[in-house]
Amino acid sequence: MYVSGHPLDKYFEKIKYRCNCEIIQLNDLRKLKNKNIVLGGMVTDFEERETRNGNKYGVLTIEDFTSSKQFRIFKNYDSFNTSFFELGAVIEISAIVEKNYYNDDLVINIGEIKSLDRDWRMISVNLEVDDIKVDIIQKLEDIVKHNKGKTNLEINLFLSKKNIFVPLRCNTFQIKYSEKFKKEINKIGIKEYFLN
Repeated sequence: MYVSGHPLDKYFEKIKYRCNCEIIQLNDLRKLKNKNIVLGGMVTDFEERETRNGNKYGVLTIEDFTSSKQFRIFKNYDSFNTSFFELGAVIEISAIVEKNYYNDDLVINIGEIKSLDRDWRMISVNLEVDDIKVDIIQKLEDIVKHNKGKTNLEINLFLSKKNIFVPLRCNTFQIKYSEKFKKEINKIGIKEYFLN
């Protein structure tokens, strides 16, 4: 229990947009059999151990907003950056739920670990064609110019009446995604966006 809010609160959007599974869902692996899952959370415990053959493996515990879980990392253990296993590290885990090599039990095989704290690669904003006016385009251009950064911008034009959708990627500008940017696009009526 956290008195002043959960330590992951500031990563809420990154978990929402980058991850497709919550830790609590791992209580029933049958529903996730043969599926690729992406989890996000904070490292709360880590221990390096050795098998009887002398091979090293890791025992990693991560916590998200729903629960916490311990993972054993055998495959490619030596290839992971050790900074991902530090207490308090905020990480994103890509894994597959599949049959154990030795029996029919289901296991979670971790394939990749990344920092959840990395920059966004792209923000896609949705604009309804019927709502587009000259002043909105001008205001959006001003917002982009005043929020320069490293995140690519994509504008999705859609005509809901005819179910037509056209993605337009901006090759000239990159933006800095922040609370300020969110407030500014919300103010001009852009409420729908997607991050990755």
